[in-house]
Amino acid sequence: MNNEYLIKKVIKNIKNNEKYLIAYSGGMDSSALLQILIDLNKLYLKKISFRAIHINHNLNINSNIWVKHCYLFCKKRNIKLIIKNIYIKKKKNIEKKARNLRYKCFKETIINNEILLLAHHLQDQCETFLLALKRGSGPKGLSCMPFKRKLNKNYLIRPFLSINKKYIKKYIFENKIKYIIDNSNYNIKFDRNYIRIKILPLIIKKWPNFYISILKSTILYSNQEKIINNIINKKILIYQNKKKALFINYLKKEKKKKCFLIIKNWINKFNFKTPSYKIIKNIWYEIILSNKNSKPKLNTKLYKIIRYSKYLYLLPIKYNIKKTIIKLNKKNILIFNNFFKLSINKIEGFILKAPNKKTKINIRFILKGKYKILGKIHLLNEKKIWKEFGIPPWLRNKVPLLYYDDKLISAVGFFITNYGKIKYGDKIIYINIIK
Repeated sequence: MNNEYLIKKVIKNIKNNEKYLIAYSGGMDSSALLQILIDLNKLYLKKISFRAIHINHNLNINSNIWVKHCYLFCKKRNIKLIIKNIYIKKKKNIEKKARNLRYKCFKETIINNEILLLAHHLQDQCETFLLALKRGSGPKGLSCMPFKRKLNKNYLIRPFLSINKKYIKKYIFENKIKYIIDNSNYNIKFDRNYIRIKILPLIIKKWPNFYISILKSTILYSNQEKIINNIINKKILIYQNKKKALFINYLKKEKKKKCFLIIKNWINKFNFKTPSYKIIKNIWYEIILSNKNSKPKLNTKLYKIIRYSKYLYLLPIKYNIKKTIIKLNKKNILIFNNFFKLSINKIEGFILKAPNKKTKINIRFILKGKYKILGKIHLLNEKKIWKEFGIPPWLRNKVPLLYYDDKLISAVGFFITNYGKIKYGDKIIYINIIK
């Protein structure tokens, strides 16, 4: 095998006229990937545009020297380099926190239609598999790192994922590419390093094809997970209402194990990490199977699960009003809280009577008293109004209430009062709710 083996493996995943952002640590793997992209433009006349991003973790005494190395490497090759600094205050779970901050930087830096390239290879995948096995992971965890996945509206690709590290080393040494050596990679107090240095050499000595076997297993688990998710997600679409709450009576009809999968995937759809088996079990026994008259709930650090009106709801913990704007500005989008944004539009939206120039306009959030609601016969108090429009208790003090001269005109997006009734000759405005 020569240099062309590695290049040809990458060529399959790199297309003309596409834009790429390469995660460039300065180490052997990312240096090889970056140089290959340069080679593709020079040797294979690929018309690709790419930038590099270096994350300075500020954990190593040599971190600033590494920044300089990456800067000079890219400058010499006329590659645009973005340098980001991250700082990890707590000493526990350093690897996990560093990873989360790295991906935050990637998401902030990547532009439209740009693809993030990471230089993870076959051995990295094998280490990830053994770590997942150690944690007792299921099919999702044992699927390990995907070759391609969504990153917000963009994509992330790992072109080296099926490639043995020895070919990357060969490419680096044959092309005399200088790279950074991070001594922390030899510290076996970290689980990944322990697996790489102490465990894998013994396994490979006994079973030389172990890496390939692991790769096959990750693909099988990944395919299995996709099939299961497809079935379960179809169930979720049937079982949830417009507010993405699950109908409890449908859940009760499912077998317990299947219901557990539905709950797991449902929580994942809110972009929270996969809940533990203990959390899912508690949701099943303490909420879904609880007495009809009880008001059960389960709290985690990031969200809470409650039962309301025969439905299972997930509520983020941060349900407080962050910002309240009193004056309505007709030109800007107004952010009132975590749930609602309003913008005034002249074309479409929730139709309301336009205020006069001298009208005092303000927004409030707590509804009190009785009101005549358009379309309703009797005066209704606040509790009956919210119930009538299906607003659950945790949202009732989050809905923007629009007042003209201290008279309630509308709970924007939900109802209009008698004071807000549009008469012949009145000017109108359109207010959009952005949730």
